[in-house]
Amino acid sequence: AFGRVKWLEPVDVRGLDLDKIVSFEQACLCLYPEDQGIEPPEEGEGLKKRAEVTLYGILPKKSGTAAKEKYREKIVKQTEKAGAELVEYNPDTGIWKFILQL
Repeated sequence: AFGRVKWLEPVDVRGLDLDKIVSFEQACLCLYPEDQGIEPPEEGEGLKKRAEVTLYGILPKKSGTAAKEKYREKIVKQTEKAGAELVEYNPDTGIWKFILQL
């Protein structure tokens, strides 16, 4: 598994083809991919709501305390760039958890 999503508000999934709408890839959650031909809803509708996203296997390439801290700083910057709120990042387990408006 690459990760998981936990929506923080009610989501109505009736009639949604989740296999086409939601896709996890290494270090990436994709919603409403263009190649599936599904028109994404407006923000706050469908699956485009606040969610806690957890990605697995996000590990630094190098070991050692300095390398782990440098990689953690990179994760913090990427989280901010995405407009997300960092919940936690653990360079030993590779778990990166953040809250995002999808």
